[in-house]
Amino acid sequence: SSSIGLLRRPLPPPRAMAQDEQVARLLLSLRKSPSPEARAEIVRQLDELGDDALPAALSELAEGTMSSRIAASVLVANIRRSSRQRAERARVVAEEGLVGQSNLALRRAALRALVALGAEAAAPSSGAVLGLLRDEDAPLELRCEAAGVLARLGVDEKKFADEAVNVVVRGLTCGEPLVQLRAAAAVGRLGAHAAHQRVLAGRMASGYLAHDEWQLRQAAAVAIAEIGGELAGSYGPYANMIAALLDDDFIEVQCTAAESLGRLGTVATKYAAEACKVAAWAVKNPLPEVRVSAALALAQLCGAAPQVLARACEITAAELGSEDRELAMGAAQAVGALGGDAAIPHIAGAFRVAVGALDDERFRVRLEAAAAIGRLHGALAEPAELAAKVASEALHGGTGAAEGGGGAGMGTGAEGPTSALRAEAGKAMRALGPDVESLGVEVMEMLAHGSSEVRNAASEALVEMGSAGIGHLGVALRHQNLRVRLAAANALKARGFEDAHSYVSV
Repeated sequence: SSSIGLLRRPLPPPRAMAQDEQVARLLLSLRKSPSPEARAEIVRQLDELGDDALPAALSELAEGTMSSRIAASVLVANIRRSSRQRAERARVVAEEGLVGQSNLALRRAALRALVALGAEAAAPSSGAVLGLLRDEDAPLELRCEAAGVLARLGVDEKKFADEAVNVVVRGLTCGEPLVQLRAAAAVGRLGAHAAHQRVLAGRMASGYLAHDEWQLRQAAAVAIAEIGGELAGSYGPYANMIAALLDDDFIEVQCTAAESLGRLGTVATKYAAEACKVAAWAVKNPLPEVRVSAALALAQLCGAAPQVLARACEITAAELGSEDRELAMGAAQAVGALGGDAAIPHIAGAFRVAVGALDDERFRVRLEAAAAIGRLHGALAEPAELAAKVASEALHGGTGAAEGGGGAGMGTGAEGPTSALRAEAGKAMRALGPDVESLGVEVMEMLAHGSSEVRNAASEALVEMGSAGIGHLGVALRHQNLRVRLAAANALKARGFEDAHSYVSV
């Protein structure tokens, strides 16, 4: 799996000898298991390297001692937290493009940037997208896209589903080809809410796959991919027709066809090899949208060929230093889209150029930078998951973890991690925040630990998880263990729930 690959991946070639020697020296110190204070200082020094320390941290997660693995998990967690802060800056830029610009192309780019940022990071902008959906004066094409974006952002369907379907139906029947195809794509994203429109949308979109205008052929391929493999499986010629576009006269169409075939899944398996070839060639294209589409296609089609992904990432990363910022933003987005092992050595450089472009005087470049930050933030999700697993093992390994608890430990013998190491693991969980929602119950149980350091770290981690963590703290108020109830009440009070202690009974 890619997770195993990340852990076993060797360190990339050194970018600078001095930095490489510094990282090696610090990692050696970590492996000698110094005092908690010394480990904290080493992590601080590695933190100063920022994203450049990510490859070393991932290697340490696999090969280090227990104490160095925990320290590495803190380092990865801090990198992820910084990434989350960048994503918030990018979201603000994207929302500004959506509500503060009148140009259709820029507003569409803003929607794409929000999608690239993902549901968690883009959630605060869902209100702006909903406002666009309801804006009768906005172009119908844009409103149809907004309907699909709301579905992707995980907005409560009760708030928009009926309105979205009404807008999409208007789009499907408006008689304007490009608007119809945007509406068809939205049908796919709306899922069951637009089930009655699915067959109609698919048939309509397929009619444009051989159209004279390349933009319509491209939009049709996107729409059918959004509608899904189920439809393509029921209507086999759809996949065949998209595959024919791999030989289209326009690289934009070829690349979109490759990406669409990858998204259709098993129904398009027989075309995967050819689509992968097209995408591997298209990733060299200077057009940002083509390069990103090619990268997404490669990630979906070539998962079993890591050398192809690594080569594609090297090609795109070479453009990060381009004086043409749009070209550099396309490269940064492609690095994030490829993700996995291939992207790790290049994430730091891609982040640097993307963050720098957020202040570009051209708004389109700023929107492309926001999208790049979103994709790079997404590429860090798997490293964050690995760090969370290490931290979780430390919290639950060995003996004496919590009253009535125990566990297998991290391969460190019967004694397992010390309370100080558990507290460090808790810091990693806290920095990871929403990334460790799935471990909420486990963290909640650590509120029963005999060490106040561990209890404090666990409660802070739950708070940083957001609404899910607050929910776990609410459940902990009714826990059978008094220590758990008190720790939860203290955490909730610090969060502003002044009457939390009134729910605690001895």
